[in-house]
Formats: sequence, structure tokens, C-alpha cells
Amino acid sequence: MLLSDGPLSRAERLHSAQPHPAARRTMSVCPPAARFLLAAFAAAALSAQDEGSLSSRRDLSKLRGIELRYPRDKDRPVASVDGRELTLGDLVRHMTERHAPEFDAFLSTPAGNLYFQERLPADWVRQFADVVALRAEARYREVPAERLERKLAEAAEQGFNAWLEEFERKRRDQGVTAALSEERKASLRARHARESGLALERQGLLDALTPDLDNIGLDAAHWFHREYPRYFGGVVHLAHILVYDRHPVTGQLLVEEDRAKAQALVAEIKARLNPDGSNFEEVARLMSEDRRSGQRGGVLRNVSRFDSRLPPSVTRAAWDMADGEWRGPIESSFGQHFVKRISYTHYAFFLITETTLPKVRTVMRQKLQEDAMLEIRERHRVQLLF
Repeated sequence: MLLSDGPLSRAERLHSAQPHPAARRTMSVCPPAARFLLAAFAAAALSAQDEGSLSSRRDLSKLRGIELRYPRDKDRPVASVDGRELTLGDLVRHMTERHAPEFDAFLSTPAGNLYFQERLPADWVRQFADVVALRAEARYREVPAERLERKLAEAAEQGFNAWLEEFERKRRDQGVTAALSEERKASLRARHARESGLALERQGLLDALTPDLDNIGLDAAHWFHREYPRYFGGVVHLAHILVYDRHPVTGQLLVEEDRAKAQALVAEIKARLNPDGSNFEEVARLMSEDRRSGQRGGVLRNVSRFDSRLPPSVTRAAWDMADGEWRGPIESSFGQHFVKRISYTHYAFFLITETTLPKVRTVMRQKLQEDAMLEIRERHRVQLLF
């Protein structure tokens, strides 16, 4: 990214290999034709029950997220770190001071408040909470200020350059050949700092808090490859079930009533799932709120260890499990997931050479920083309230 088990539902009968005891007693004294009719009636009843579950699915278009406006809600807590509440005003003040001069004034306008109809504010809250925790960790470790500022500047510059390169590639694909003016580039840089500054600040702080890997050699690369061989040339096939406790569009936490319904749904899913995961895909078809993957039993194929298409908490869980195992609920920025690992496939042999060394360094950095961020969130008791 939680909830306790509930009573076993009617899905136990639906997915059981044996008929209900009462049905067995009846079938033992019924002629074959009556047995057939009884079995057909039972199947129809169970099918109708599950159709009822399908029809009672939440209407995702009616889910309500916590609404914020600025400056109206500047004193509203949006996160907590080390037991200290962080308000929307704290977040806006930080962004104004470090990333976007006059951001507070802009956000106070009707145009600025349109941001709250998008996903960015929920992302900003998560990133800001991480930044506060990372800065607290940096103080505890006494990381030199010079290293912090250097890594922050490098992350900001590299992030913008990568974004600008992709922006220009898309322009070329659209047939635009005119070069960007310096004024236009400056405008794009300001927008990028406003919208992505917190994410890049988090990245810079992680870079400062984890070892530099640019100079590691073949010996260290061979060691890492021996420890995590499947990270190179392998993919996992998984299935997942999603329950939204955040708004599907804006990522805002749902209002209390809708969160309570999400918790009830999570409890029912957990009760329905067989311990061995044998009915996982059926429950996903019936109950997952990721309707797209739910139609195919929640199955997602060819997921790499640090796959950017999925939340890190989902990929991490899938890669940590054995084939056939499931876990959940697992929190992400979208909601609560149940994840089942179906299988692992190794499709390529990876040879450690000077040519492949940059790839190894990248994966090592991703592993180190993912572990560090999770540990720091736990140590500094990061809690999101929006």
C-alpha cells in the first residue's frame, strides 16, 4: 500500500467439491431423475446467490472521496509522521518554499483548486509525508547538508531532463519539428517543479540516505546476482483482487461511510478465499473492483520485480511468495489488494559483464531504496489521512 476475518460465506458451498450434507442425505433416497433435478435446482440457487453478489457490487462512480479546498482546508491534517500531524497548509508552504514560488497564491484561485479534481494532491500528500520522514531520518543519521543538497539538485535536474526528453519525443511523433524556445523550456521547468518537485525531492533524499553504487564493480554485481538471480530475466504471473478504499480517479481516501463498506468487502473476500487459493480467480471475477483484470480472474502476466505498471507493494508481495500462495489485504495508493502468485517464468539468461553492469546497478539501487523507504515509513510511523 489491516482487517480481520469474517464468518465464512456461502462461497464455501459454491467452491466445495462435496455437496451439502443435507443434499447427500436427500440424494441417497432419491431416484436418478430426482437427483438430477435437485442438483440443477441447487446449482441454480447458488448461481442466483452469486448473481446477487454481482448486482450488489459498489457503483464505483458513486464513491466519495474526502474533498479538500485551499485555503479553506489549510488547517486540515492530511498525514502524520512521528506522531505529529501535517496539515494541508504545511504541505503547501513546503512546496512554495522549495519547488514553486507563489504556489500558495495560485492554489488559492479557482484554477488552482482544480488540482483537487485530479490525482496529484493525493500523490503530493504521500510524497510529502515520505519527505518529512526521510528528512527526520537524515537528521538522525547526521547526513552532511552538502550531500543532501547535492543529491537533491541532481535528482531534480535528472528528473526534469528525462521528462523533457520524453516531452520532445512525443512532439516529434506528432510531427512537430520546431525547437522549443528557452522561454518555453523555462515555463515547462516551472510546471514540472510544481507537479513533480515533491517526488524528485523524495528521490534525492533516498539517494542521499543509501550508498552510492556508481562505482561498484563486477565482484559486487556477481554477488548481487547470486543473491537475487530471478530479478534478472524472470517474470511472475499473478492474480489480484482490488477493493477501493480510495477514490478511483483522484486517489483521495474515501469518506468514512464508503471506507466502512470497503472494509466489509475486504472481510468478505478474505472469508471466501480458500486457504490454498484454489478459488482465487473465481472470487476475483465475482468481487474485484478492478473490473478490467477481474473479468479474467484478476490475472496479470509478465510482471517484473520492479514493474512500474503496478504498485510496489503488489510486486514486492508477489515476488516474495511461493507459487500458489496468496496474501492480503495489502495496501497501495489505489486501495486494498489480495495477491496470488501463480507462477514464475525465467525467459532469459543474464550474463554479468561490463556492458550489463549499469543494469545491475539500477536493480541494486531499486532494491536498496525500496527496502529503505519501507523501513523509514515504519520507523517514523507514517500515516496518511487524505
